[in-house]
Amino acid sequence: MIWDTERVIRHDWIMKIRTADSADLDLVLDLRLAFLCEVQALDPSEITDQFRAATRAFFDETHRAGRLRTWMAEGHGSVLGLVSTIVDDVPPLLEDDRCKEGYIINEYVIPSARGRGVGRLLLRSALDGASELGIRRFTLYATDAGSPMYRSEGFSPQDRFMVRTVPR
Repeated sequence: MIWDTERVIRHDWIMKIRTADSADLDLVLDLRLAFLCEVQALDPSEITDQFRAATRAFFDETHRAGRLRTWMAEGHGSVLGLVSTIVDDVPPLLEDDRCKEGYIINEYVIPSARGRGVGRLLLRSALDGASELGIRRFTLYATDAGSPMYRSEGFSPQDRFMVRTVPR
């Protein structure tokens, strides 16, 4: 696969980027929950078993359906971070007949690995997968911390995007 690569971050530190498989889904879940706790200033004990189970089921279902692709960064025998893309079917456009778009989620690097380019290499791995996956466009929600990196990689805010929540 084009994403299984080793990159030298420093002269004494090698990081490997690889695609996750079904055996990694619990790790993907744990890092997703760590991301949510950090962004929302939650204590991990505030994550309910119901939310954990629903999130795990989502990852399992989308992965088995071939709609979830996750890239993981590893170095010194541990996972440093990950990024996932959900691939959705969309109708063709007059100017672009590709029928898939990617929604980037879970861009997360563990605190001790930040500032070393791990997040950027993960994002580039996801973006490099666009042609194989048939993706014409990526979207994401950026945190304040991540926004500068996304902008520098070609993402721009879209002012026409609108959201409506459906009440329960």
